[in-house]
Amino acid sequence: MPPEGSSAYAALIIAAEGQTISTPSAVPTRALFLPPVTSATIVWSEPADLIAVWLPPDAVAELANASSAKPSALPDSPLLTAVSAFATSLAGAVQDSSGVARYAIERLLVEMAFGALLERHSSDNLTVAAAPLIERARSVMMARREDATFTAVQLSQDLHVSVRQLQRAFARELTSPVIALRRMRVELAESLLRNPQYDTLSIDEIARHSGFTSALQMRRALGAEQLPPPSTLRARNTPSTLRTRNS
Repeated sequence: MPPEGSSAYAALIIAAEGQTISTPSAVPTRALFLPPVTSATIVWSEPADLIAVWLPPDAVAELANASSAKPSALPDSPLLTAVSAFATSLAGAVQDSSGVARYAIERLLVEMAFGALLERHSSDNLTVAAAPLIERARSVMMARREDATFTAVQLSQDLHVSVRQLQRAFARELTSPVIALRRMRVELAESLLRNPQYDTLSIDEIARHSGFTSALQMRRALGAEQLPPPSTLRARNTPSTLRTRNS
């Protein structure tokens, strides 16, 4: 099941090695991407082990096909095989892991699934390269926001554009790459601080897992977005204000 209270989550559904999955009208495939705004029937080979990786809609918004809310197949690839093998190896073992281990496993699965989706979109007729620069930038930033060493300079290198081009693209939306990346990290930090599942993580660990170099840097970033300090967010007695603001 998707995370509690998450009616709009997307999902990557993967069949175990040697098994298939499909919609009633589609050719069987190894994996299906289910957009966050869809209701779909899926069928699979018997017997079958299916792995569902639930993905926050903001993490896949730049990759989803805006013209269709239908499930789409992902072709076999080494990366997809790795995602399947990794997820299958974890079956039944995650619940016995510590909170830190569960968090690390969850984030790794999401990043691997995102990579599989990015790989698919880079090879089909809706390539990421054909998307506007700012959309491509946000996709890469979302995938790498947890890396504290990732900067706007590295982003420009990943996209094969100059830093000035990148700044102009974000300036048209009255922001900058640095601010947009900080906001993505703040959103992640806020979600972790408010989620009781991650109470076993210290404030310093939350900061590192959210792409900050320290708890102090995270506190300052929260303040820049007019959010309360980490301890207050963890108390979960304050409403979220970040999601109502423009990027």
